[in-house]
Amino acid sequence: MDLELKGKKALISAGHKGIGLHIANRLLEEGAEISFCCRQQTDLDLAIAALSAKGSVRGFLCDFSDPQRVKTWVSEAGNAMGGVDICIGNADCGRCIPRSYPPTLHMPLAHIVPTMLVNGWLQLWDSTKPI
Repeated sequence: MDLELKGKKALISAGHKGIGLHIANRLLEEGAEISFCCRQQTDLDLAIAALSAKGSVRGFLCDFSDPQRVKTWVSEAGNAMGGVDICIGNADCGRCIPRSYPPTLHMPLAHIVPTMLVNGWLQLWDSTKPI
């Protein structure tokens, strides 16, 4: 199935294992470029090795309990890809999320949306919330 994602740029929190890794694989199969994050260097290295054969992949270390690190990741990943079209909110650290974060998405939207609007295409998805 062609989801018309060729050339789209995706940001995936916790894209190194589980549903995040599956989403990363599917986006790459559809021709998207991805940047993902995780907390451990070993996990980052393994995921990059597994995903790189399928397309353009960038991995970053980021702990979602550190709001400044999340902002830095979004900025660095967005700049490296030339903007962000798709944002997959897959990281959930429950109690560690500061109260200032939006309750429906565990990434600071004020920093993500301007990065995404560079390309004039916007898609947000939060896998940490029930449908």
